[in-house]
Amino acid sequence: MESTEPVQLCWTNAVQRFNETLTPGSNKRINILNPGNGHQLCNIRDLLDSAQEAERKCSASRGSIRSFLEAVVKAANRYAAVVDVLVQQQPDIVALVWGAVRLLVNIAAAEVETGQEVRDSLVLIVQHAGRYQEEARLFVKFDRVQQAITGLFVQILNYLVRAKSYFQKPYAVRLAKAGLLGSRPKFQVILASIPAQAASLDREIRTASESAHANHREVQLAHSLVVEKEFALEQAFREDCRGHSRRQIALLTRILAEQDSQNTRGEEMYRMLSRDSPRTFQGGEQDRTSSIQLSSIIQWLRSGSTLSKHVPVREPGTCEWIFDHAAYRSWCQSDYSDCLWISGIPGCGKSVLASYLAERATTETLLTYFFQNSTDRYSTLASPFAATLLKKLCQNTQVVQNSRFPHIIARILPLFNNFESANECPFDRLIGILDSVLEMVPAYTLMVDGLDECSDTNNTELLFTYLRSLGTRSNTRVILLSRNHPSIEDFFGLSYQVQMNQSAVEPDILHFIQQEIARTPKLRALETEILTKAMANSQGMFLWAKLMLGNLKTGLNLKAQRKKLECFPPGLFAVYDQLLEENRYNLDEEEVTLQEEIFCLLVGAIEPLTVSDIATALALDCTTNTVDAEDLILEPKEVILRLCWPLAMVNNERVQLFHMSVKEYLLQHPEGARTNKSTKLRLSLEDSNAFLARKTLSKLTQDAYSASNYSASLLRKHLLTGSFVTEIEEHAREDSVFYDYACLHWHEHVTSLTDPPDVVLVKLHQFLTGNEFVSWSEALFDLKKLIGPDAQVQVRLALQSWVDLLPTRTKKKIPIGSFFILPHQSLNQELKEEGNDTLIPFLPLVRLGGYFNLGGVSREDWQAAYECKKIVAEGYAKLLGGRSPLTLRAKTALLLEYFWQTRFDEAEKELLEVSKIQAEVLGEGIADYYVTLQLLGLAQYYLNMFDESCMTLQHSEEGLARLLGTSNPEHLMALLYHAYALEAKRELDQAYHLYGDILQIWIPLKGEDHPLSLMVLCGLGSVLRKRKEFAQAEGILLRVWGARQRRFTLSNNLSIDSAIQLAILYREMECAGKAVDLLDVISSSSVFQIDFERFCQLSHIRALINFDAGAYDIPRLSLQHLIDQATGANRHRNNRELLWIRLTLSDVLRWHGQLDEASMLFVDLVEFENDTVEGGSPASTSSLDEEPEPPIQLIIAEKALRLVRQAKQTEARNLLHENRLRWTRKRDFWIMQGGPISDTAWMKGPRHANDHTTESRSCVAPLPPQ
Repeated sequence: MESTEPVQLCWTNAVQRFNETLTPGSNKRINILNPGNGHQLCNIRDLLDSAQEAERKCSASRGSIRSFLEAVVKAANRYAAVVDVLVQQQPDIVALVWGAVRLLVNIAAAEVETGQEVRDSLVLIVQHAGRYQEEARLFVKFDRVQQAITGLFVQILNYLVRAKSYFQKPYAVRLAKAGLLGSRPKFQVILASIPAQAASLDREIRTASESAHANHREVQLAHSLVVEKEFALEQAFREDCRGHSRRQIALLTRILAEQDSQNTRGEEMYRMLSRDSPRTFQGGEQDRTSSIQLSSIIQWLRSGSTLSKHVPVREPGTCEWIFDHAAYRSWCQSDYSDCLWISGIPGCGKSVLASYLAERATTETLLTYFFQNSTDRYSTLASPFAATLLKKLCQNTQVVQNSRFPHIIARILPLFNNFESANECPFDRLIGILDSVLEMVPAYTLMVDGLDECSDTNNTELLFTYLRSLGTRSNTRVILLSRNHPSIEDFFGLSYQVQMNQSAVEPDILHFIQQEIARTPKLRALETEILTKAMANSQGMFLWAKLMLGNLKTGLNLKAQRKKLECFPPGLFAVYDQLLEENRYNLDEEEVTLQEEIFCLLVGAIEPLTVSDIATALALDCTTNTVDAEDLILEPKEVILRLCWPLAMVNNERVQLFHMSVKEYLLQHPEGARTNKSTKLRLSLEDSNAFLARKTLSKLTQDAYSASNYSASLLRKHLLTGSFVTEIEEHAREDSVFYDYACLHWHEHVTSLTDPPDVVLVKLHQFLTGNEFVSWSEALFDLKKLIGPDAQVQVRLALQSWVDLLPTRTKKKIPIGSFFILPHQSLNQELKEEGNDTLIPFLPLVRLGGYFNLGGVSREDWQAAYECKKIVAEGYAKLLGGRSPLTLRAKTALLLEYFWQTRFDEAEKELLEVSKIQAEVLGEGIADYYVTLQLLGLAQYYLNMFDESCMTLQHSEEGLARLLGTSNPEHLMALLYHAYALEAKRELDQAYHLYGDILQIWIPLKGEDHPLSLMVLCGLGSVLRKRKEFAQAEGILLRVWGARQRRFTLSNNLSIDSAIQLAILYREMECAGKAVDLLDVISSSSVFQIDFERFCQLSHIRALINFDAGAYDIPRLSLQHLIDQATGANRHRNNRELLWIRLTLSDVLRWHGQLDEASMLFVDLVEFENDTVEGGSPASTSSLDEEPEPPIQLIIAEKALRLVRQAKQTEARNLLHENRLRWTRKRDFWIMQGGPISDTAWMKGPRHANDHTTESRSCVAPLPPQ
């Protein structure tokens, strides 16, 4: 039986090899020619089913008596060794009998154990069979892979045939085979060979995958070389390209980056780069590592740098006037004591002048940067400015050889590890590092052009302030160029200012025109008229003169030239109108439409679009979401330049507008017509964003990305260890032009629309509810190097804010409530129905659990996270077994949900068990083990096991730092939990330093308003309060309170925790009014309606303030009422805060002489231990239940409680144990989750009452014997 189908072919070959080499018995052979003899030739699934059916029949034949006997045999076998020892005491009497029994027990136990092992192995084979068959289909062209799969099938076949044969035999035969003939070792040997064959298969698949990528990489390499050659020619403002070695490193970097985006940070690249990096690190292993780090950082900074600006070549003899300008001379004479600000109108030649000044710079170090609004939005931001300068400085020999430079590398590495690109890193993080690096440069010139094109409203003021401060330093020469702009004048108006007005620039313009005429004989006849026209209409704009001359050169004869000269209008916008109209006159209707669409793309692009991106976007049919090859523009670069000349240009294969004024021109008067080729071209950002929204959503919803197997392949790659990228994914990536841009920016275009058209809303609805959403989400994990769905949550928040502003009728068309949830649920259901792989359907649920965790805002969301994780954990355990690394990871994720459910004791117990298994299965070299320890330490903290928590968390943080790095969020969370535990132990100095260490690492990465930063700051404020450093504590807690009010609302317990922390501080600062005002603000929060413990905190602080003011009855009754609400049938409502309320109330009552009432507050807190009495029976407490607790018991309860409040848990336990007592309910002491929840155990007591506490009692009389 032969078949060309790859799976069946491998199976047939495996059958032949099995018959020839592995089975001597004909009854076990699979007869290919005569299916009636032996086993029939079937597929792997049929044989699996057959073996499992035999096992089921075998199990079904076991009656209840045999099941009972098997249980007895297992027990007897388990304790046989003990009987062996006993038999040795009287060997002559019982040895013979016991030996026979022992033989029978061993035989029966061997049969039971063998059967169970075979059953378990069948389950494992079932789980992986689908994957092996899929690999056979995917790698059909690779002979070595097919051979490896055949070898794997041989071993699976060998095992299944023997398993089937074993289960079909009578029970007596199975007993003999298992107990006497050793079937079990044979099964174990065969089973051990299956993972070995699977490992061989994995190696062959990796080799095949690398081979499949080879041709594609060669094409990328050739393309990269061409691009880099073009890039190398533009060196005017790229001093990092001076010299051969720097050009080579830039070339190697770009080539390697294009070769394989997944491996840009690989060590192979670092080794190649390090050959031409600045020669500072030359030595041992540590030096080699430093060199690798430097090379990777340079590549990372380059990814955040902007494209070089196309600057026209300077006409010799121009720009020299600057050296005679009074302001420039004064600046030089002042020893460059401030910034030099050169201002002028658009097109006056500022960039050319900047180029000239750069050439004439006398400092050894020159730094230049151009803001470019005409290119893309990224080029207008502040972060690329800092990244570009840092990149250049990290290639500066003086800087790299500085002894402080390794410290700079250490500061950059956390940013490198946490941000995929430097342009994503916040500006304020980069600017501090840049400033430290600049201090290492003896003297430098900084040239910043296009300062008015910086539109980063969040960072403009910081950027301008920093530039102004640099200008005042003695070793710097700062030159800024921009248009005249009020905001810039406010900062730099008092600096040295050179105005490029018409009187300053016109001589250069006329000189340029004369030289151009001298080079162009066809213009000489009109020289006088041209110069006259220029003096009348140029208005000091080089750009106008250049466009005029270019237009005249197209004249066919002198008459035509003269007419063009006469008709050439003054002002840039009028020139653009005329040039476009002339261009459009030669275009047909289809080309006019293409021209408009190209400008639509360029005006709204978030980042530069490549020629290929634009060609694909134009050919993309938004109705069918397809690209017809016949619609793709042939020679797109030439076509784009012809259609858009002279307003657009191509630089490094990226298309951009010729000048910033072009974008302003295109966006003026958006109401103008845009379809008739004889009219002016006018666009609006609304039109441009609508066009890009349609195109990006159409790209994202193409069939390739909406296929369930494509989404599943991405989930497999990201979530399953050792999985492979399928061919369908590779096919989709081959057609991924414009897809990356669409993934990164679709939501920015959509949310820019004030009135989204129906076509966009329909596409948005399709995208948000289909498999294509899952494909996008998984692609985002690759593009942004995500660990969790952070970026997806940010997109949802942006969409939600946008939807909130839309009309009601429009809101109904956008399924924002189903964002992320519905597409993953639908994919889960679809994959279950397909049934090709039993493991894959769980993967969408893994993502859903993470999404609900990170993006959840309600208890319902957290419950949904719990349900998803529970299904995954149970499914993994069933398919993979309880000791599988994937199962253990899923179990840890599930146990995280126990925390918000207040199941701390269960979480602690199960996390401890998981960590032990992980240590056995994975060892301590895997991060999963330390993440589990992190959660275990947190659970121990909540359970008041502070010493155990500190030890666990210290072990966790050491492992996470070693494996993931000190800036990894998991490591920092372990540090945070450790600080919590130290603070609870009242080791304030250690907690203080630990909080500080976290902030020193995290705030430079994510800022002070990040949720983790706020949690750390809140903890730090609490420690500072306890250290009585009130001023610092107030500043920090006010910052946290304000940030959480902005980020959340008063219905969030994190905001409430911040306010309570601050109210406690104000009371201890003797600012009762501020405390009361703050408590009044939060008292209406819905948190207090559902959170009794936090309501107790609020009431406790109010009562303390009233006690301090001399009140008694009202605050006393208020606290007593709280205690009453948690007694009797409501005893379960008792909590940690009520314990401290009891102590406060007892102090006040004693102050007022009510001693008995004070003691009665401690009723029902302790109970007698269940010690055994004489005779072995437990002590009866029924008679005591109805009697009041003796006074001494209440005193001991109070004393122990005060010890707990002082973080002396051990002393409290010892005191209770000495008196044969224990806490009635340990849950009363549990610490609740929060941000963190306020530690009211450490609060100043009521004024005047502190002297009457019982904390000063040094001893307590023991209870009398019971």
